[in-house]
Amino acid sequence: MTVELPKFTVLYDNRDITSDISKYMLSITYSDKTSGESDEIEIELEDKDGLWQNSWYPEKGAKLTLTIEDLKCGVFEIDEIEIKGPPDTVSIRAMATGITNTLRTKKSDAHENKTLRQIAEKVAQKNALTVAGDIPDITIGRTTQNQETDLAFLKRISNEYGIVFSVRENTITFTSVVGLEQRNSSLKIDKFDLSQYSIKDKATGMVKNSSVKSKNAKKNNSVETNLEYNEWLKTEGYKYPDVKNKDTAVTHTKAENKQQAEAKAKAIMHTSASNQQEGSFSFKGNTLAIAGNNFDLSGLGILSGKWNILTSSHKIDKSSGYTTDIECKRLQTPVKSQQKTIKKPKAQPKNTTINSRKIPQRVAFSNKIQGLQ
Repeated sequence: MTVELPKFTVLYDNRDITSDISKYMLSITYSDKTSGESDEIEIELEDKDGLWQNSWYPEKGAKLTLTIEDLKCGVFEIDEIEIKGPPDTVSIRAMATGITNTLRTKKSDAHENKTLRQIAEKVAQKNALTVAGDIPDITIGRTTQNQETDLAFLKRISNEYGIVFSVRENTITFTSVVGLEQRNSSLKIDKFDLSQYSIKDKATGMVKNSSVKSKNAKKNNSVETNLEYNEWLKTEGYKYPDVKNKDTAVTHTKAENKQQAEAKAKAIMHTSASNQQEGSFSFKGNTLAIAGNNFDLSGLGILSGKWNILTSSHKIDKSSGYTTDIECKRLQTPVKSQQKTIKKPKAQPKNTTINSRKIPQRVAFSNKIQGLQ
């Protein structure tokens, strides 16, 4: 049985190698994450003729650029090559180009009397990156990076204030978690569309109030704030599911002033409220289902509603076609029309074929590769 594959393009150091990849491609997978981790791609190739093990062997550090239909996945750097057999296959794995070795190296540093943006810009400068996006104007008297990677350090201090970031090519882009979740939905998914699904609805860890208590040793005074769940809900732009039994969250994380304490208390409450219902879904490939986007889910009763995508994986498989897997969390309870699935007409049988795009003349895979003419 043949399957329909989406149009895709692969560049190797800016050279179009789509025709070479298409001849031997078993699968292409693009993994997209919301915050603080590297986007990745993996290309699995059949290699019974030994081309990819010899003259076409890819170079570590070379750049791969992947596009699936209208989804520009980005630029990636080859990080790992694996050869397996029998039958002989080659897997090429690559990480987003912005995730350099220096970002992943453990180091120590201290930052004094800097805003979050200034700290981010200092880290970015060390890694030849630029900073973009919205970062709250919060000044931090002192924070220490102690044998952490730059990625882990930025993720830790960003999460404390409800901020997420992504590193793509030469830019670190920061975004408010609340801002992401308040965006309009990019697509609609019905239970009928799902090939697999799993949803967890939990109460453990849900908090009824978030308290931040800290002692400012320099000024010899205490910093404290308390945020009630119901009061916090009034400030949000959408409704989270309610939980009857909630814990009191008290954290003694460092807060130098009232501004910091309030921002951290809101981040704690938001994490608690927005992680009550988490799900994983699989369905026919959709290029709009990417990390950070929201979608409207219907047909799953009270677990329908508005959801936010945390990670996505887009796979083009020679045998099974184009599929998407997502990890996500629910943001809003559903309206009645979303709770029931819409009965869809039976699809008419049709003949499907593998993407019949005209394959262009093969190009050399690298300067060292002459290719088969």
